Amino acid sequence: IKTFSCSNVLLFTGSEQAQCLWTSNQQLVATINPNAGNTYIGLPIKIRNNTIKPYCSSGNFCNSYANSNKIVYVNPPIENSYPIVSLSAPSVISSCDDIIIDPSNTIGPPAQPWTKISWYFTGPSTGRNYSNIMAIFNKSTNT
Repeated sequence: IKTFSCSNVLLFTGSEQAQCLWTSNQQLVATINPNAGNTYIGLPIKIRNNTIKPYCSSGNFCNSYANSNKIVYVNPPIENSYPIVSLSAPSVISSCDDIIIDPSNTIGPPAQPWTKISWYFTGPSTGRNYSNIMAIFNKSTNT
């Protein structure tokens, strides 16, 4: 199994850096820059002229098969992907310090823009109610 530059057969933004692999007679898989996130969603992929023909089994009149000249569009992944959460915060704060919790190193989900960040707090089950803290965090995060 050998990969090759997608730009040999496909035209799309980033095809020069993408690697392609035929996984069957009908499926070509392109591996694109994983750091690009959702920048490819909705973009066209065009098959280069005279590069791909339908699969032809022996005994058929293969010369009559036309070259494919199709344009397809990149869809989001079918399977759900979840973010990898990374939070940073000081290990100790004084009673007068602001609490700063930074989620900016959290990555994903790929191919989907962030729509909302929800904070949920738990602690010792001593009857404490964390709903006020959650309301403050969620209000400041999503405004």
